[in-house]
Amino acid sequence: MKLIRDNIPEMIAKQNKKAIVSVMNDEEYYQALLMKLQEETYEFLEDQNEEELCDILEVVYALAKTMHISQSQLEQQREEKRKRNGAFKKHLRLEKIIENNDE
Repeated sequence: MKLIRDNIPEMIAKQNKKAIVSVMNDEEYYQALLMKLQEETYEFLEDQNEEELCDILEVVYALAKTMHISQSQLEQQREEKRKRNGAFKKHLRLEKIIENNDE
């Protein structure tokens, strides 16, 4: 059993097959989305293509909706964090942190 996109049963029917589906409750759906996020992230890491990246976004948006966060709220929070912490434009890698021993 796994989470599928809404149009998959119809796509399967067009292949002269029948999909047996059920509707999950909210907790099952949330857990399925978490598993789907892992699955799609793994697929992106393997294939590194635009389609897999879009799948990750679709799952992130669905997760946000279950958390009562709109896409615009999510984008606003992303922008606020980017302003506060920066983005990834400079390609920086943290090598080490050295404690300052001010005496």
